[in-house]
Amino acid sequence: MRGKTPRPLTVTPSDLQTLQTIARCRIEPFFRVQRARLIIGVATGQRIQDLAERLDCDVATVWRTCRRFEARGLSGVLARPRHRPGPATSLPTATPPGPAAVGELPPTSTEPEHRAVVVASGPVEVSITPVGLPFLGAE
Repeated sequence: MRGKTPRPLTVTPSDLQTLQTIARCRIEPFFRVQRARLIIGVATGQRIQDLAERLDCDVATVWRTCRRFEARGLSGVLARPRHRPGPATSLPTATPPGPAAVGELPPTSTEPEHRAVVVASGPVEVSITPVGLPFLGAE
């Protein structure tokens, strides 16, 4: 047999019953179903590589799930995945356009606005007419 001898994973009968219920469930989140299937597979003696291939995950995921089960038990394995924030990015600050007061609407015009739009066949003249919003005071 190639590779390391796998560490045995001991699962209590009550945990095994819970895991089997979750592994067959169609409404549980995917991560819970996958983790339950991984633990059941390792506990029943399946090869790690075969199990990872059958469940379409990496071998490291199988090992990590088993170590999490050993360290934190069933509740630790079935807990939501931790959010790993990405690199911090700063967004540009928006400066208000002109001296408009807070809550003041921009002036509206009833005149159609003309814009040139370029499409695949060439430039086309488009007319945009503003729509009055009576509930905002514009008529």
